[in-house]
Amino acid sequence: MQKATTSAERLRTSETMDNDRIMLEYRADSLEFCVCTFISALFKSKNLAEAAVFFEVLEFVECDISKSFQDIARAIKKEIKRNPWNRLTGSRHGKIMLLVDGVEKRLTGLRPVVVGSKSSCVVWR
Repeated sequence: MQKATTSAERLRTSETMDNDRIMLEYRADSLEFCVCTFISALFKSKNLAEAAVFFEVLEFVECDISKSFQDIARAIKKEIKRNPWNRLTGSRHGKIMLLVDGVEKRLTGLRPVVVGSKSSCVVWR
């Protein structure tokens, strides 16, 4: 009996602010880009740009040690969904930092509340 092999091409590796190793891989068997640790997959997408944004936000997020990678991944997914990449303005680094700020606020327990006559302001409560 042969072993099942997964052909994953590692595109990028880095460390989080807490010195945990994360990787961005392309998995040819499922045709997906995956952001993962050595233990588990945190995010899968068919879109490289979306996976790269998730990877970069995960690199810069600082939070309590008590938060698991799954909690952090959930907050990043919500923040990316709330702020689509094409709606954000400014440089790439500025967009990433805006997402990181939102994720860190979510991890501290705050939630975004949209206010204003045209939903133009966001207040974190």
